[in-house]
Amino acid sequence: MHIALDAQTFEHIETGISKATRRLYDACHMVAPDVIVSGLHHRPLLTPLADWIQPVTAGCAVPTAVWRNSVLPLMTLMLHPDVVHFPWNGRLPIWMPGVKIATTIFDVLPLSIPEFLKTEAERARFCRALQRDILRSDVIITCSEYSKTEIMRHFRVRSEPEVIHIGVTLDNVACSVAPAGAGGYFLYVGGYGKRKGVEGLVRVFLGLHRERLIRSRLVLTGDRSYYSEEFRALVRSGVDLGLVEELGYVSESALPGLYRNAIALVYPSKYEGFGLPPLEAMSVGCPVITTRCTAIPEVCGDAAYYIDPDDERDFGAALIALETNSQLRTELAARGARRVKLFSWGSAAQRFLDILSRLVQK
Repeated sequence: MHIALDAQTFEHIETGISKATRRLYDACHMVAPDVIVSGLHHRPLLTPLADWIQPVTAGCAVPTAVWRNSVLPLMTLMLHPDVVHFPWNGRLPIWMPGVKIATTIFDVLPLSIPEFLKTEAERARFCRALQRDILRSDVIITCSEYSKTEIMRHFRVRSEPEVIHIGVTLDNVACSVAPAGAGGYFLYVGGYGKRKGVEGLVRVFLGLHRERLIRSRLVLTGDRSYYSEEFRALVRSGVDLGLVEELGYVSESALPGLYRNAIALVYPSKYEGFGLPPLEAMSVGCPVITTRCTAIPEVCGDAAYYIDPDDERDFGAALIALETNSQLRTELAARGARRVKLFSWGSAAQRFLDILSRLVQK
């Protein structure tokens, strides 16, 4: 089987989507080394493809929209693949030659997050574009039962989306051997988007320090895009007190050690199509504090300490419990180690290849 992969997502600094896509294809190569994959792109790749994927580059000087709608279809026409995979939440060209199309849609969260789409016109444009991509795809792949349900709730589909749970994207070899909590800090991993609940985390954390109920630090990683001056000032006050540390973007090689030495990962997000940081944390023995929102319980099962992110008392009690109770940390880490075994890249790759094989044979 020959797969043409839209590799434009790899033209950017590594994101959750590019990490998951890279790991999926690496596993595909292990499961079926005879599968041929061509990675189609037009700009230099900031996230490298695996050596076994054949890069195919053309149209480097043309604007992105022109490349997607004209050059990419022509590249596909010349390659004659069995199937084209668009892994980046749709973004299909206006025209494609007669070829099978598989599209990965990780989530449709913009339709659920309050004020993400500012106007009805913006919402209509989003729905119209994604609906077009869905109907032009021969199969839709998503990463959780929650996302599958939401896709089917908001859009007309040709057939039920196929769910492929993603696996851990970290290299566990880099993991520290120190016991959980050795670093004396709680860890947050992810961007500063409003839906992530970081502002509530910082507010609760600093409140507990004012009352002298905890002693730990808070380490924040991810893109520092402050969505309000109030949020920026709140974080700055924690930094000035020496209680909050902002690391910004952290390399994949450094993340396992950060997880392993943390008291717990605190992930108070309200909207997730999957929720990769809790899975990463569980894979290296880091206890998890998170919410029961959207797809997160599908990932964490019984292996997390769940909170209501809007209840500051409940939130604070969780931080106190994890800081002071080593037995609780050990139990959550053990549950996490069992839970993470359900998310195998080998299984994901086999399911992915089976779906594409059935599609090609139609």
